[in-house]
Amino acid sequence: MPKQRDFLMNHGRTIKRLGAVACGVLLVVGSFPSVAGASGTRNVFGQPTPSHEPLTLDPGTPGSLGALLDSPTQPVLNAEGDLFITNFGDGSTGGITVVPGDSTTSVYGQAVTPNQPVALNPGDPTLDSLLDNPWGAAVSAQGDLFIANFSYLGPGSVVVIPGSSTTSLFGQSVTPNQPVELNPGTSTTFASLVNGPSGIAFDSTGNLFVANFSDGLILAIPSSGTTSLYGQSVTPNEPIALDPGTPGSLANLVTQPGSLAIGAHGDLYICDYMAGNQITVIPSPTTSTVFGQTVTPNQPTTLDPGTPGTLSGLVASPFGLAFDASGDLFISSSDGISSNQIIVVPSASATSIFGQIVTPEVPLVLDPGAAGNLSDLLYEPNGMTFDHHGDHRHGDLFVVNYNSNTVTVIPAETVPDPPTDVVAVPSDGQVLVSWNAPLDTGGPDISGYTATASHGGASCASTTTSCVIVGLTNGETYSITVTATNAVGTSKRSKAVSVTIELVPAFTG
Repeated sequence: MPKQRDFLMNHGRTIKRLGAVACGVLLVVGSFPSVAGASGTRNVFGQPTPSHEPLTLDPGTPGSLGALLDSPTQPVLNAEGDLFITNFGDGSTGGITVVPGDSTTSVYGQAVTPNQPVALNPGDPTLDSLLDNPWGAAVSAQGDLFIANFSYLGPGSVVVIPGSSTTSLFGQSVTPNQPVELNPGTSTTFASLVNGPSGIAFDSTGNLFVANFSDGLILAIPSSGTTSLYGQSVTPNEPIALDPGTPGSLANLVTQPGSLAIGAHGDLYICDYMAGNQITVIPSPTTSTVFGQTVTPNQPTTLDPGTPGTLSGLVASPFGLAFDASGDLFISSSDGISSNQIIVVPSASATSIFGQIVTPEVPLVLDPGAAGNLSDLLYEPNGMTFDHHGDHRHGDLFVVNYNSNTVTVIPAETVPDPPTDVVAVPSDGQVLVSWNAPLDTGGPDISGYTATASHGGASCASTTTSCVIVGLTNGETYSITVTATNAVGTSKRSKAVSVTIELVPAFTG
């Protein structure tokens, strides 16, 4: 069946928006090998990846992710490291694919296998029964998954899967893990404002923003403590159509909005497919410059940093927006014909992005790793997301490709995972500590390790997988941990092992 999204017409043009050391064995320190298994590797959902080198994501059973994708439009990650992907579908039905994180066994009450892609479909009625053509998605601070359901069958909806402890959303009663259509408000309900929803985003205070592709409106549901949005008076939990700054100015700039993104200072960014090459920004009440461009607080404007016209000259039909943890803005550019690329607007302090040299606040085409590799992997790139939430915070970029049913990932370099399988063998006033190198080095090679005894803080350093901590007290019990270091930084501490120092002969080397 042809993809109906590819036949939306407007003004005569086609809209394609649409091995551990045994405990107790006395070992000679000098016999330990150099850092085996610690050469530079990154694991993304269990898939080994070279840092800064774009590749197609294929975790779990080979080919299983691609088999589950159907015109994907938006990836989003939660704090646990689970990756959710909206599938726009063939024009009548679509769904959500989830790639569970390394330790995830349940997602919204649905049993899953870590790193093994699966169709997400919890609840009764099920999630699938509420979705037609899911487009955008966002995860709230409480772990609720919000899905912008575009729908060819009507005005669409926003469907939510509440987190395991969520019982109320913007004043609407909900059941944990049970999908539901979002519809708070009294005098004006949210559902009455929805018309072909596409992008969706949360700001840092929990205000929800939704883009209507079909009528160009940007909707907002203020959080319980919000009385003003971009200078516009609002009522907590009461939905509105956003109209800040000069009345009507936002409507003059936005025609058919797609993705939304919130900058670190609360500025709202809107990509507009019908405006062709345009990104609109609504500066926060305290913002006077964005990427070096002078702006007026609360007044919508076209983003045009660097040399005037540079950004518009690079972007063709923007579909997706995302910010990395450093404040660099990423824009997916795809007119479905000639442009399949990611544009970056570097922040004021940026000099390198994924290893590629950049100039602060000057837009450019992203091309990290082997030259041209990224563009070879992109095929109508749509939504994007970074994994800079929760404890994992690797900073990897995920891009979904609408036409090829693939996910492109650019792994970032990060600190290593902690060493594993720590073993501590005591002797007279000292302890021999050994361990296994982390499977995920963060990208760069491991440069060294540090083993630490608590209490007291005595430690030893090594470039191999063992060392001896000296200066300990016989009869005392210590907690031993090990960290790994690479060019980016130092890992978290390993799982601790307990050891009591015994009066036995010292180690010899």
